[in-house]
Amino acid sequence: MPVALFLASTAAATAPAATFMVVQEYRAKGPLTNYLLMAVTFDDAVGIILFDISVVIMRIILRGGPLHVSEMILGPLREIGLSLLIGAVTGAIMVVMSRWFRSKSERLLLAIMIVLATVGFSQVLSVSSLLACMVTGTLFANMAVDPTSTFASVDTWTVPLLLMFFVFSGVDINLALLPKFAVVALCYVILRSFGKIFGSWAGARMVKAPTTVAKYLGWAMLPQAGVAIGFAVIARSIFPELSYLSTIVLAIVIVFEIVGPLAAKRALFGSREVAPEFLKPSEKATTPS
Repeated sequence: MPVALFLASTAAATAPAATFMVVQEYRAKGPLTNYLLMAVTFDDAVGIILFDISVVIMRIILRGGPLHVSEMILGPLREIGLSLLIGAVTGAIMVVMSRWFRSKSERLLLAIMIVLATVGFSQVLSVSSLLACMVTGTLFANMAVDPTSTFASVDTWTVPLLLMFFVFSGVDINLALLPKFAVVALCYVILRSFGKIFGSWAGARMVKAPTTVAKYLGWAMLPQAGVAIGFAVIARSIFPELSYLSTIVLAIVIVFEIVGPLAAKRALFGSREVAPEFLKPSEKATTPS
């Protein structure tokens, strides 16, 4: 059950970066693109909340003894509430301090300082640093006078940092374990793909979204990377006895990082929302104005 809870919550996460790169590469515009950009961002927030709830329940199960409903409910609520509070406080501090930090170097230092403070407070209180940092970024992006310049400064050093993150994460893959958990990984890939595609179709039909959204949104949400790896790293540190989960998740991420962008590209081309120069002459004739 703990493994099932972990994999289920991990499956909810999507990789916004891969999706955004495909959208930017083909300069996509339209209803599907609008729904997609909102969905992948909100999707990670939901995934983090589900993961936090799963971690609390996993602790209770692995600890043994009776399961109390109050503990299963109040534990996740406490962790989520404190994470939101920490993120709101550090985000507000970042908004205020950004008025005094104006140069690129100063704003870069401000961003690093706030992230480290958010993660530090989260660890002290044993709550989700991922959720707290997401709240911090959301608050800053929506309340700061000029958030774009700060994010531009951060972008200059995130690429090597992400590269190091993926390299060090890849070191944890134990190839000898892959045959043992091949069936689990295969079921994960199939069921996550079905959940994304069917769930997006059902949700789009419920809100009466355009047909192209219902048809293609799920395919464009298949990429998975950073957040899922972060879940695996956190779970390994909290539950050393489940360290093999890192191998399963990282192997699955490789599959979705190959298949996911291709599926997102297919969805954008299928909906005819890519820039006209990327379409064939026959496809341009059927592109909606």
